[in-house]
Amino acid sequence: MTEKGINNQPKNQVNIPSFKIEQSQKADFTANSGMFLIAELIKKLDIIEKLAQLNIFHRKKIGEAVHILTLVINQHTGGDAILDTQYVKKDGALRTIFGNMHIPAPHTSGDFLERFTEESVERLRTILHKMQDKQLKRLSKRLCRKIILSLDSTVYEVYANCKENSSTSFKHIFGYHPLLLHIHNTGELLDIIFRTGSAFTSTGAEEMLRYNIQRLKPFFDEIILLADAGYRLESLKASLKRRNKKLKTRGELEVAKFEHTVPAWSTQYRFVYKRKQIIVDDLSNQSELFEETEEYFYHGYVTNELCVSIVFLSSI
Repeated sequence: MTEKGINNQPKNQVNIPSFKIEQSQKADFTANSGMFLIAELIKKLDIIEKLAQLNIFHRKKIGEAVHILTLVINQHTGGDAILDTQYVKKDGALRTIFGNMHIPAPHTSGDFLERFTEESVERLRTILHKMQDKQLKRLSKRLCRKIILSLDSTVYEVYANCKENSSTSFKHIFGYHPLLLHIHNTGELLDIIFRTGSAFTSTGAEEMLRYNIQRLKPFFDEIILLADAGYRLESLKASLKRRNKKLKTRGELEVAKFEHTVPAWSTQYRFVYKRKQIIVDDLSNQSELFEETEEYFYHGYVTNELCVSIVFLSSI
């Protein structure tokens, strides 16, 4: 049909072309094509060789790296249980991305996990941290040697009372209560500590921070911590005092709102601002020559009351 003919057609007319669907024998397809990025990261960091150092599963045919990567791939492709590794095994294109690696049977992966002890978990944590440390120097340049850490915990529910160290949490959920430390600038997980469900919010937080601050000190001149009031870090405060440092915390929340029409927008919007005063606790013995001005953390919204259109952060 010519272009002229198409233009002359009534607007309510629909012409659906004919399609031919056939199966190609040349290559497999996968809904998880983004996994090639993880494969590239694994190759770049030389993770396969490093995971072989665990030496916890003495089976010559299947190494630790294969077991761990199978579980990682299973989780990133939507698997909820070890049994879901069967779908990874059936995905030919996904297996091609990882060099046609062998996918262990679910019961074999279960046997591998049963051999993990607190000692082997700590060894795995050390291996992962060594790989992270090599990237921190590059990250410090990107962040201008200033890093923000976010400390928080989460409750992970389990559905069987035979799980080791599982217990009822403060949310009345039966399971675990791990402690998580993220790099707030990028969202990456820096460290994690496994805890029983009944663990208090700040249990293990000081030890985790002390360890990770030592890791970060060679690469960052300023380390900022974001944490809830439940984390009372008295020993960290004492450590700052010994080094004549200042501790900055945020005060009470203040909120203000007003309506304004920006000429370029020609529409009236609602502006909502909240701020918290930054309270400086000078732990040093040095006296200041000049009185410090008040410092606030601002968080602003511009909204039409139906959805937020702009979000920005500033500190004055």
